[in-house]
Amino acid sequence: ETVAEIKIGLEARSVETSKYKGYEDKLAIAGAYWPPQYTIMDGDTLKPLKVVGTRGTTVDPQEYHPEPRVASIVASRFKPEFIVNAKETGKIILVNYSDLKNFSTTTIDAARFLHDGGFDSTGRYFLVAANASNKVAVVDTKEGKLAALIDVGKTPHPGRGPDFFASITSNGLFVALAALTIELGLFLPLAVGTIAGDSVAGEANIGTLRYLLTVPVGRTRLLAVKFAAIVIFSMVATMWVSLVGAAAGLVLFGGGEMTLVSGSQIGMGQAVLRVLMATIYLGLCFASLGAIGLFISTLTEQPIGATISVVVINVMSFILDSIPQLSWLHEWLPTHWWMSFGDVLRDPIAWGDITRGLLTAAGYALVFWLAAWARFSSKDVTS
Repeated sequence: ETVAEIKIGLEARSVETSKYKGYEDKLAIAGAYWPPQYTIMDGDTLKPLKVVGTRGTTVDPQEYHPEPRVASIVASRFKPEFIVNAKETGKIILVNYSDLKNFSTTTIDAARFLHDGGFDSTGRYFLVAANASNKVAVVDTKEGKLAALIDVGKTPHPGRGPDFFASITSNGLFVALAALTIELGLFLPLAVGTIAGDSVAGEANIGTLRYLLTVPVGRTRLLAVKFAAIVIFSMVATMWVSLVGAAAGLVLFGGGEMTLVSGSQIGMGQAVLRVLMATIYLGLCFASLGAIGLFISTLTEQPIGATISVVVINVMSFILDSIPQLSWLHEWLPTHWWMSFGDVLRDPIAWGDITRGLLTAAGYALVFWLAAWARFSSKDVTS
């Protein structure tokens, strides 16, 4: 149901809401290509509170531009500010919304043709592509100043995360990362779910579980071996996808230096190591999903049912992670941190989300292995 509607101009490029503590979603902002302006509105009613034009001089050369379009807009979490990017003038405008009657802005000279961008993993640094200037501007939103203006050598691809597909032709190793990006949504979780679901339920289904336990093999030892097999399979499957992708990419596009998402370049040896780190990280994440499958496998004698359950949990986790209203839940979902493998391609490596991802994976693995043990240790085995 539509509760409010407003037209602020033609070809609105970006819409954002206030994020600073105490101002959450109280204000909204939208920028237009024509007229060249941005509009600050009430977050509930979309009533316009402030309309500000962006006409002015370009950063280099100092020439007046009558139509600087508003490109990306984001909200700072460190200050009550919107970060507005004026495309043609190359100026980044920090718009303070704490007092609209005594309105104030800070203008940062960056580079012309600012386009899209996004925050780093800490949420402090905003990176925006000045695509026709072959630069990436980095703004420290906590200090309110330009932190860096990076020459990237060629047109930076706008986007809010590592775009492995756009980088494939620059280095064949990116094919491995692109392959992992494609596979992590369904195919690798399906493979891990199949193995995990079959681990105990498969033995029960064909009638060999009772005989395994009379060898004698302790139930704890059996579960430990089964989980170890799931971890090994997760690592091998992920490594295989990465290896095939890297081999195909190197044949088609070659190797050489790799340009990281931070703009710096590393040699081939370092690039191989970064891809290996990303692969191991994802393999461990999939192993935590396998622990969930191991637990479900102790609840049934039908391995296909356990496999389907794992896949459903995986898909539901991705769906819940995409719902903004459930942001409080996101970091606790098993799949939330999977895409953080792209942080190994930053300079320096952004360990924050990677560490949280590994801790989350370890937590899921421990909790669900213990749940499987609690269930299996007291289960009557009849098949």
